[in-house]
Amino acid sequence: MTRSSIVGFALCYGLGGVLLPTFSAHAEVIHDSLWIHDDNLTDAGVGHAIGGWRPFPGLGTIDSQVVEDFTLTQQTRLTVGVIDVMSHDGTVPAEGIWVQVYADAGGRPAEETAADWVALPSEYEAEEISSPLNFRAWRITINLSDADLDLDEGTWWVDFQPLDIKTTGDWFWSIGSVSIEPIGFPSHVRDGWEAHGNNYYGLWGSTTWIPHSFRGNAVLSWRLEGDTSGGECTGREKLSASCADSACGPRVVAKVKRGLPDAEIRFRIDGGQERRTVVNARGKAKVKWCGLTSGPHTVSLVECGASIDTNCP
Repeated sequence: MTRSSIVGFALCYGLGGVLLPTFSAHAEVIHDSLWIHDDNLTDAGVGHAIGGWRPFPGLGTIDSQVVEDFTLTQQTRLTVGVIDVMSHDGTVPAEGIWVQVYADAGGRPAEETAADWVALPSEYEAEEISSPLNFRAWRITINLSDADLDLDEGTWWVDFQPLDIKTTGDWFWSIGSVSIEPIGFPSHVRDGWEAHGNNYYGLWGSTTWIPHSFRGNAVLSWRLEGDTSGGECTGREKLSASCADSACGPRVVAKVKRGLPDAEIRFRIDGGQERRTVVNARGKAKVKWCGLTSGPHTVSLVECGASIDTNCP
């Protein structure tokens, strides 16, 4: 999903089967800095949203982003995001919250999203909290369970961007706190376009990411939770893949047995093309890819973190 579309919107030889390891459901907190607000209420807001035409009519719709990094030690599905924000007009984001995940590019976020999803108002709840300024503030809890934000281990960057483009045009600040000791540059910021390059009211005036420390040494107040259970897996699944010539060229067939009936699962070949399907009442599922090249191919069962190799003649 592109930034312009958001604004417009609101604006083979089988090698046998492999038995998958048993996964135990383990939802965990990936990052938590909500204590910053809870323990040390401080004026360190960071302007951050798509909107703002009402409080800043001279600028029209503003698009400002801020991202923070987090590290995963294993494949994880993001399930819950929590952000603390202030609101200029006292409203909750009317049109949604754009959740954008960026890969790490040598200690800074990549320029393009690796995954993104718009949470609609029905998918988050807002609880009013005390504010460090004369504006209402909210702790917003976002349900990410339907977002399919599945990430591999490593360092990632995330942006929770409130959307209020047409409904009221409100503007939001991410709440943070200034630490006593210097902490370097914990976040990166950018504008969606160059039209606001005059740094008016703290806008960044850049279409590329800029490291920024927010009034000295501020850290944003947010939390991210994830599930490392491997999706809808029982641990009894048997994954197999084979390849043979067909009228459409080399064709790989991937199968699962002993799956969880009615579970939605995804097969992926060579880290690219996906096939989605539902496990039938007998615990079986099958997908095909046609017109492949000769040689080795790898089929992955995404939800279960397992893969198997096959070879096409």
